[in-house]
Formats: sequence, structure tokens, C-alpha cells
Amino acid sequence: MSKSLPLIIGAFDGLHYGHQKLFNTVNGKFNVLLIANSPKKVNKSLFLISDRQSILKQCFNEINKVYVYDLRTQSKNSNKFIQYIKNINPKCVVVGNNWRFGKNRMCTHADLQKYFNVSVVAIDKKYSISKVKELIANGDVDRANKLLISKYYARGVVVHGKHLGAKLGYKTANIILDNNLILPCAGCYCSFTQINNRLLPSATFVNGNLIETHIFAFDKNIYGKTIKVYLDKYIQANTKAKDFADLQKIIKNKINKIKNSLSLK
Repeated sequence: MSKSLPLIIGAFDGLHYGHQKLFNTVNGKFNVLLIANSPKKVNKSLFLISDRQSILKQCFNEINKVYVYDLRTQSKNSNKFIQYIKNINPKCVVVGNNWRFGKNRMCTHADLQKYFNVSVVAIDKKYSISKVKELIANGDVDRANKLLISKYYARGVVVHGKHLGAKLGYKTANIILDNNLILPCAGCYCSFTQINNRLLPSATFVNGNLIETHIFAFDKNIYGKTIKVYLDKYIQANTKAKDFADLQKIIKNKINKIKNSLSLK
């Protein structure tokens, strides 16, 4: 049987610049084996599996195919996992130096080397998805995005809310984050919202898993459409209002701060 393409293995819950070294080890086309839902990944994810696949393909044109090994539905047995890789028939396997697999993550790249030609890449410790998650949960999206090849975003289908934004004079597109995803720090943000292929400046308000986004100079009906909201900069925490008039004043001030930050009039 002839060898196929190199295979790069990882969870890739967001792509940080440390991952770049993995992809730089191969020339030409390659495949990726995406590990999903590891029981040892106690924190919630940055991205759903579909987003991870999309981000990989957007960042690396050389990807031939992304395989998904889901540990919720596929065996955690190391022998079964190795057989899965054998079925892909890789030319070589590329993993990070801290990569583990099998029950209780007892197996390392040394176990893979019994069966495959393996390249082990040392990942700089300053790059870490755990660190990125921590920064986003604390509202420091600016620093988090500097670590990422592809910036953090929240994605969802626009749903109807209480239409309070429209009553305040600032219509919002509302999405609900999946329960398996990490929640950005509550508060208001400078943001950019992607609708189809357009990226528009916006003001985003985060409250739990509810993301409310006011898109500047935009007044189209997008209910039922999927949008991506790229959080760019944390502005301030949510503020409790005394009454409707006070809320109107608070929102106006926040919108103006965001406009100033984005250099908009």
C-alpha cells in the first residue's frame, strides 16, 4: 500500500502561533486528525468542532482533509486509536511535544513511533489555548487575539429577543452561545460582525451566553441568519440602570465609547 500524505494531530481548539511550527514541518498537501471532546479537557471549548474544521481550512490551504476522532463516540483505547491512524495510512505523523493519547493519556509520541515515522515539535510554552481561554473569560480579548492565528469569535443564529435595543434606539442582533463553549467576560466590547462575507464594525454586549450586537450603519433583517461576532476590545462592565431613561443614557455612553475606540463618527 502506498503512503498517503503527512498527518498532523491535535485538538486545535483555536489556532495559536505555537501551532504554526507543526504545520511548518510539512511541505505541500497534508491531512489533519482533529481530536474532539477529550475527557481530560475539563474547561469548556473556544470553538465547536465545525468551527475548528473551518478555521483550519481557512488558515492552511494545503489541507487535503480533516479527520475527526470524537472521544465521546469513538474508542479511548490506544490500540484502536493507532489502528484508526493506520487506516489513514500517513506518510508521517506530526505531533506537539506535550501531546498524549489513550486511556488516562498514558501514551506519548514514543508509543506512536513504534508504528509510524513521527515528527515531534516543541511548542513554545507562551502559546497555550488554556491561556487564551483564561484571557477571554477575563475580558482580555486583545491579548488573546495576539496569540491566535485566527481571531476569537462567537458564532450563532440571530434570534428574537425582547427588542429592548430597538426601544433604546440601538437595534441588536442576538445570538446564544452553545452551552459547551467558554463564555467571554460579561460587559461591552468593540467588535466586528461578519454577515455573509461582510465584516462590519459593531458594539457587542455580553451577558452570560447571550451576545447582543449593535451593527453600525446596518438596518437589514437578519433573523435566522448565522453571524460571527469578533470581539476586538473590552470597554467596560455591564451597568445596572435605575430606570429606562437611565438605561438609555448608559447605552448611549457605551456606544459612543465604542465608536470612539473604532474611530467612527
